[in-house]
Order: sequence, then C-alpha cells, then structure tokens
Amino acid sequence: MTCLATRAAVVLALIASACAGSPSARRSPEVGQAAENQRCSVDPEQNADGYEPWVDLDSCLTGGLRDVAAVVDTALLSEINGGTYAELFAPDAEPRIFGRTAEDERFDRRLTPAQIIALVVHYNSSADDSFRAGFPSIEVERIGDTATVRATRLDVFGSGEDASTHALEAQLRRAENGWRLVRLRSWPLSWVTQDEGRDYGAAYWGEMDAAVHRAHQRVMATPTVDARRQWVEALLSALRFQEAEEALAPQLVEQPDVDALEASARIHLALGRVEAGQAARASIPTAPIRALVSYMRREMSTFMREDWCPSLVDDEEEEPSEDDEDARCEFEVLSDVRVGSGDLDGVGLVRIVEGFEAQESTYLVLSEGRAWFRAQRVSEGPFIGNQTDGVERIAFSDVAVAQVAGENEFRARFERTRLVSGDRFDERGVVLCSLGRAGRCAFLVERIAEDTDQGEALVTLYEVHVSETGASVRRTSGPAHAAVPEGAFSRETLYAAP
Repeated sequence: MTCLATRAAVVLALIASACAGSPSARRSPEVGQAAENQRCSVDPEQNADGYEPWVDLDSCLTGGLRDVAAVVDTALLSEINGGTYAELFAPDAEPRIFGRTAEDERFDRRLTPAQIIALVVHYNSSADDSFRAGFPSIEVERIGDTATVRATRLDVFGSGEDASTHALEAQLRRAENGWRLVRLRSWPLSWVTQDEGRDYGAAYWGEMDAAVHRAHQRVMATPTVDARRQWVEALLSALRFQEAEEALAPQLVEQPDVDALEASARIHLALGRVEAGQAARASIPTAPIRALVSYMRREMSTFMREDWCPSLVDDEEEEPSEDDEDARCEFEVLSDVRVGSGDLDGVGLVRIVEGFEAQESTYLVLSEGRAWFRAQRVSEGPFIGNQTDGVERIAFSDVAVAQVAGENEFRARFERTRLVSGDRFDERGVVLCSLGRAGRCAFLVERIAEDTDQGEALVTLYEVHVSETGASVRRTSGPAHAAVPEGAFSRETLYAAP
C-alpha cells in the first residue's frame, strides 16, 4: 500500500493506515452505573473548504469524556512522533491491533508499544510543521470506569495534498493515574494525493485477494522464482504479511536476491521486528541483483510506463489515453545476464511493444549499484504493418560485456530481417554497444542474403574481427553491398552519430 512521500507519512502508511481487530474481553459495568455518551462530527457548512476538517474536542465534549478522547488522540500522535506512548496503555492491555477492515480479522497485525516506538525511531519520523491530524467524527461512551471511543481519524501533510483516513475503536479503563488504553484497533478507509487516491472498501480488498489467488495459481502451475515473487508481492499489497512471510521462505534459503531481501525487510518491519528488518536491508548491497523482469513489471505499474511507451500520452491533453487501444504497452525480457564488471552488476535486453500498430523497440537495460535503469535503444522493430523500410525480425544471443579502454562494452550476436525500399535482407553478425559516454550501437554484418527476382538469395559473407582499438570487416565471398561498409574502424567511428 503505497502512501505518503514524507518520512512521517512512511510511518503512517506502515502503522496508522493498516489496521483491523480481534475480539477482546470487555469489562462489564456494575449494575446501576449511568452511561454517558457524546457524539461529534464535522459540520460540512463550517468546513466547506475542507482545510480544517476536524471536530474541536474542547467544545464538543464535556470534561470527563474529553479526557478519554485526549488519551486516544495522544496515542495516535505518538505513533508519528514518539513520545510517552507506552505509558498510555494499561499493564494488561492488548497489543496495538492493525488490520484491513472493521469486520475482517483474519489478517490482523498486533504490535506492542515498544515495537511501534522502535519503528518510529527506525524511520526517524517526527511530525513536522505541515502535519495535522484530528477526528472528523468521534463518539465517546463511558460507563463507570470503562470507556469506548469510536472515531475516524484524518492525517494531513502539507496543504492537504497528502492525506489518509482510518477508522478506530478504542477501549479504555480509568486507573489511579488517569484513563489508560486496554485495546486500540484501527483500519484504513482512504488515501489521497494530488495525483491519485484510493478507497479501502470491500471492492478494493476483493481485488487484492483475487490478485493473490491468481498469483498463487501461477505458482502452483509453474513454480518459478518469478512466479513466487509475484505471489509475495500480491500478498504484501493485500496486507497479508504472515502469509507473505511463509510464501517468501523458500527464496530466503541459500543466497537470496535483492527482491527477496527487500520483501523480507518489508515483512519484518510490518510485523514490528525492526532489527530483523534492518538486517535484511543491510544484506542487500552484497545480494544478487533483482531479476530484470521484476524491475520491468514495477516500471510498468508506475508513471514510468509512459516513459517507456510515449504513445500512452495524448499530445494535446498530455494525459494517459488508457481507454484507447493506443494505450497498449507491453514488455518482453530477451536476456538478463549477471556481469560483475566494476560497478556494472547486470545487463539485459528488453523489447517494448506499444500502440495500436504494435510498434516494437529493443532497449539495453543495465544494473549499477544494485539498481536497473534503461541505457539506450538498440533497435527499432520488428514492426507489424505495411512499411517498406525497417526491421521485420530481430533476435539476439550470446549476450556479454567486455572491458575496452576502461569502459564497458555490450556485445551480442544478432539475426535480423530488414526491409530497405521494399527489398528484403536477411543478416546476421555482431552488435557492439558503448556503455560509456557514447551510448550508441554498431551492427557488424557477417552474412547478408538479399532476395532476388529469380527467387534465389544472393549471399555475401564477411569476416568480422573485434579488437581493443576497434573492429574490421572484410568480405570473403559474394558481391559487395552498399549497406555493409568494409574496412577497419576505430571505436570513435563505430559509435559516431549517424
């Protein structure tokens, strides 16, 4: 559940926005005790701008009930900025309960006050001047020395562009030192930013659970590492942390990769195990890098999808046209190779298919410092359509990285079919791509076959030699081709701008 961008909001997303409860024993009031009950809610007319959408506890509650509400308010604020959190709970209180909805108690998380304070310290979170919080609605009921609070809580950062709302139920008992929490339970209602929002209703959780089911079915059908990774991600998105931990366990055996350690850290922190979460994060710099397919899946699930597929954005409105067939944006990982050459961890090739006409491009993607990023386009095409120029088919093999003059160079074999003014050429050879400042690729042809009017292919063969200084191409048989330059070429020439 992705939430707010500030450090304090990280804690909100982890703690205050994920909640549900379990039944607990309630203290029975003595016969004859009078009940007090007061309910307050925001007046829409007085808060039309929504800037201060909270009730004023001092004016809407009487003294005794105001004291009860103040304990709950202080506890919730302490979950953001620390403070005397543990002192607000009775010695026999239940752990703080977090879950998904008011009724569904299957996925509850129960954290002790000490664990919550450790999380606050871990995230170095404190409420800055832009943070505001309060109760849009609250009901307080007291019978003798017991009290119950039912409320909605709104946490806002900035001028309201980041906000989360959750519901809660608290049970308190009066002690010699004042009211103390016996049970505090909450669950998320909504989250909103300037660009997006989410309602955590039954429909949302139904979608999340359906995604978990589909991912689990894929694991049962094809028990690959990537299928299990998707299952774990689906469980985390559904706030089913205990199940996610069980699903992740096989990936933590022997040498877990970056994805497995990141998921492990998220699970440990969500369950209040700060030291274990920190240990998992500390292992990431020496772990195998994440699979390229995992990186691409995340890219395609964020706004970066539009960067890979510009046709998603309407030129006039500059908004994604997701309801149009032009919104097609798919990827295929062609290669994913671990390198370990200097700062370079891995190299891969990704084919992107976008738009109504299924335009295709092949990109070189690199991993440095445990993180993938797009380097450059290797080839446009293959295409689907009636074009008379362009790549009709292309395939790569034997992907590798070499060190040349202190810089990394991508190398692979290729086979492609391309059209030039309607004439078809079948080619194979070697492709070189500079991974340094040049950032360009050169295709060196070893064999080219041209279709003729007689139905026979006219074949020319070349000898290609790659050295530390450049490359040479020498024809060994067949007629010369203007599309295949011959001779010796320096790397500056190979990677020169067209």
